[in-house]
Amino acid sequence: MFLRQLNIWNFRKYGVSVQDSKLPGLVVPFNESFNLLIGENDSGKTAIVDAIKMTLGTSSEDSFRISESDFHVDKDGNTAQEIKIECIFSGLSEKEAGIFLEWLTFDKDGKYELQVRMTAKKVKNDLLFSERIERTVKAGPENASSKLEGLARELLKSTYLKPLRDAENELKPGVRSRLAQILKNHRAFRKNNSLERHPLEIAFQEANDKVEEFFDLPYSDGEDKTIKSELTAYLDSFFHEPMNGEEKHESKFKITPVKLNEILKKLSLLLEDVPSGLGSLNLLFIAAELLLHDDALSIGPNITLIEEIEAHLHPQAQLRLIKYLQKNRSEGATGGNLF
Repeated sequence: MFLRQLNIWNFRKYGVSVQDSKLPGLVVPFNESFNLLIGENDSGKTAIVDAIKMTLGTSSEDSFRISESDFHVDKDGNTAQEIKIECIFSGLSEKEAGIFLEWLTFDKDGKYELQVRMTAKKVKNDLLFSERIERTVKAGPENASSKLEGLARELLKSTYLKPLRDAENELKPGVRSRLAQILKNHRAFRKNNSLERHPLEIAFQEANDKVEEFFDLPYSDGEDKTIKSELTAYLDSFFHEPMNGEEKHESKFKITPVKLNEILKKLSLLLEDVPSGLGSLNLLFIAAELLLHDDALSIGPNITLIEEIEAHLHPQAQLRLIKYLQKNRSEGATGGNLF
């Protein structure tokens, strides 16, 4: 299946049709494989990308919040009260049709079609004298749509590469590590149940045990002192005497908590034996992001959104990347739309 068409009402610079206010202000037909959006600054390219990801979500669970500035303001200064974005999918296989069965419609040729609709409305709260934005995502014909949930919702998520990326920091370890965010959503790091231990967790537990053993060893020949015993002696002076049933305060050295998410935050990604300029790091970052695309199931639209592909890339590198992406689509290596 693929995203065939995007319809937008009252989202940012796109209002409604001049001929009929019930019709969308923007209708964008898409190719089922490769799409390139070209235009001047502030021409609305980002709005199209954001409309897709706000409706479908992303595989790396990026959060997207509808704000007041997202509502269209017409030439007279009137602000719209409702945003509507509609994604229309075609080319569904029998397996995909089975998954989306309760939301399916048919196109004019009698073939399967899936309509997914995101609406954002301004809702007044009379008790608090304030206004909030209520966002819903539903699928099916507009007069009989219902909430999209479960596997059906997951299959529609896109892979998104944000613009103005700081590739060097994105690939470094840390609490906000983008690399950790990418990896934890890859199939290789998913566990079947909460009790199952990932191989990396086992490896880090062994490493933690080795580290702890080291700090339990005397650091000088002929002496019994260890780093841990010295720290414990200080702690005994700082803390009150343990009461009955209380545990004694002890120090413990370790590399990281043995939890998969914490381990992934400690990882970094580098190019081995290659000077890492901005262009090289950006290509490495794009390659990491595409891990989620290639890991996607063979069912679903498998959409990839790359914003500002030119960021930090020399024109020749841009062409090589675009040709690679085109080649992959033409050979059917990875299905779905690419923007």
